[in-house]
Amino acid sequence: MDKVMEKPKKMRLFIGSSVDFLPVDEDMAGKLAEHFLCPIKFVEPANIHLTWKFLGDTESTKVDEVVNTIEETVSEASNITIKFDKFEIWRKRNIPSLLVLTGIDMNKNATELYQKLDKAFEKLGIPSSSRT
Repeated sequence: MDKVMEKPKKMRLFIGSSVDFLPVDEDMAGKLAEHFLCPIKFVEPANIHLTWKFLGDTESTKVDEVVNTIEETVSEASNITIKFDKFEIWRKRNIPSLLVLTGIDMNKNATELYQKLDKAFEKLGIPSSSRT
């Protein structure tokens, strides 16, 4: 009897922080849709977050290592200050997909944290993401 090898299951992962954000009212949503010349759908405020690192499709067997790596790396981080300064539109297949609020790392601590996470995940075989 042939043994069928199962591929490890994968999970789509990212590291993020919750952000307190006031919901956009209908009037403001209409103005934004008019400005960007496309329909806009907002996510629920509870789903708004700051993405630190996109890990992508990761083997489920690596989840514990990922969690440990995050805990170790983040425990060293301190005093991160980000000033959110502009909107960008990210496209998928040349169609507007996400309206993203981008920021400036005021004291370079967020950049340092990102670089440490990137190096730590490379050791786990999780490549650097193309979007930073």
